[in-house]
Amino acid sequence: MIEREYLNKQRKSVKSVYTQIEMACADAGISKPPCLDTVRKRIQALPPREVTAKRFGEKAARDKFDAAAGKFPNGEHPLQTVQIDHTVLDIILVNRKDREPTTRPTLTIAIDVFSGMVAGLHLSFEPPSVTSVGMCLYRSVTHKDRYLKELGVDGDWPVWGLPVSLHVDNAKEFQSNSLREGCAEHGIDLQHRPVRRPEFGGHVERTFRSINTLIHELPGTTKSNIQDRGEYKSEKEALLTIDELEKLLVGHIVNKLHTNPRRSDGASPFDRWEEGIRAVGQPKPIQDTRKFLIDFLPQESRTVQTTGIQWGYIYYFDLKIKKWIGSKRDFKVKRDPRDISKIYFLDPELGEYLEIHTADGRLLPFSLAEHNAAIARLKAAKAPRTQSRIYAEVLRQRETEEAARKQKRSKKARRKSDQDARNRRELNEIHGSATSESSTELQVIEGGLARNSENSDKRTKRTFKLRPKDGQKRYEDW
Repeated sequence: MIEREYLNKQRKSVKSVYTQIEMACADAGISKPPCLDTVRKRIQALPPREVTAKRFGEKAARDKFDAAAGKFPNGEHPLQTVQIDHTVLDIILVNRKDREPTTRPTLTIAIDVFSGMVAGLHLSFEPPSVTSVGMCLYRSVTHKDRYLKELGVDGDWPVWGLPVSLHVDNAKEFQSNSLREGCAEHGIDLQHRPVRRPEFGGHVERTFRSINTLIHELPGTTKSNIQDRGEYKSEKEALLTIDELEKLLVGHIVNKLHTNPRRSDGASPFDRWEEGIRAVGQPKPIQDTRKFLIDFLPQESRTVQTTGIQWGYIYYFDLKIKKWIGSKRDFKVKRDPRDISKIYFLDPELGEYLEIHTADGRLLPFSLAEHNAAIARLKAAKAPRTQSRIYAEVLRQRETEEAARKQKRSKKARRKSDQDARNRRELNEIHGSATSESSTELQVIEGGLARNSENSDKRTKRTFKLRPKDGQKRYEDW
């Protein structure tokens, strides 16, 4: 009866349970029920975790009695378990071409559970996808010396090799056939996090917090929320391109996050990694990195027709697949959304991917996003949606965007020229009667103003004080 009355969501007090026992004893004709202290001792002897689970819920029991966030199992040696997840960074970036504000980037990151080292990352303006997962995995398993050199980052990033298991949440991109089959192809045990168990992603979440500490100090940061941001104008202050941010992120990871002590024994993630490698040896290298990346790209099953392979509105053909025309069998085909002018056809006899370009062979690289946007515009205009029309629309949109950028740059140049002329007119009007000595001084100052305006960043404020005989005036150049 104690279990029935006490172990439920009503969360009755010990005294209420005792009252129920007294009433039950009276109904049963028992003249001497157990005393209150006896009931209290029986309740105190119940398993604590069971009590919490029955009275407050399973989640409360996990939070109180199970491993804390970050204490993920199976972290006994390097690359035994790698966690991977995404986050949208709290920063507005600028475009490479005109350095105008764009949007917030998405960071995909992989963490070695044993050491806490970052195994790999991928930074993109695209939302989380199968491709971003594949790119992050590719960066995780490959050597990073060339990558660091290309970024211009000094440091050592020794993490590479196939993980034993890959731990992910239950988002759509982690449920794809590409990820499941890619992991199976390379002997990686794909494990999905239990539903509503955020503590199983503790390692990667802790890394995100560390990275956001850096992000919140950079120009263009949006902070964590509106209250923290206050009156700070993120878009106006945005200064970094995605390439510049990637360099800063990698430098922070390699030279700070990896080297700072994070354990009670004073060991850093780098120390922990080196200790583990000395114990178990170097990880298994990737023999064919190109195939590894393609294995994790989005895939479809397609037949080979006389017109080639059709994927959406685009046709792909090469003499290398001519022998499979009319075979009435499905073939695995991969495509990189960043460039759909070609696909990767898995030849069942060779066991390798063949690069197959569009049927006419004249299309320049273009992305799936451009393809889909072109289809939407053609559909809205009720125009035919053929390969040639779609590609022509892609090129037309590119030209339109480039013309808009040039016009914007031209307007900015004209505004600057007009403002410089206005400054000169004001200076001449104010100081027209100045002595020759004063005029010489003003010309030098004015020239300095023009030079600084020409080369300065648009968000940099410079103040110039002019002191003619008839008073003082302040000019500000933005």
